[in-house]
Amino acid sequence: MRADQDRWAQWVLRRQDAGDPALREHGASRHAVFRDGVLDRAGVAEGDVLLDVGTGAGLIGFGALDRVGPAGRVIFSDVSADLLAECRRRAAAEGVLDRCRFVLAAADDLAGVEDRSSTR
Repeated sequence: MRADQDRWAQWVLRRQDAGDPALREHGASRHAVFRDGVLDRAGVAEGDVLLDVGTGAGLIGFGALDRVGPAGRVIFSDVSADLLAECRRRAAAEGVLDRCRFVLAAADDLAGVEDRSSTR
């Protein structure tokens, strides 16, 4: 864990499972069920642009990338620059950076995201 990383990023990325691999695996499977339920109810479809407000580690956003397909986009938004940097790193590693946009913003002030926004 980087000493200069903000507290929220430290918790999301390192502390929420207390470093326990079994707890991490159990949480990951439960989170996947939650994520899939959210995306199912939202009716996310091929070609959509999805805004993931308060993205954290990108649970919803990365799950949505599969559903929106190559023509779709995901906008990752969070108040933590460190979490957005981690999402950007992961998107680059997964080869999907060109379908992502990253916006540093609080959930109650999304001025950086225009209505009917796209990532292009």
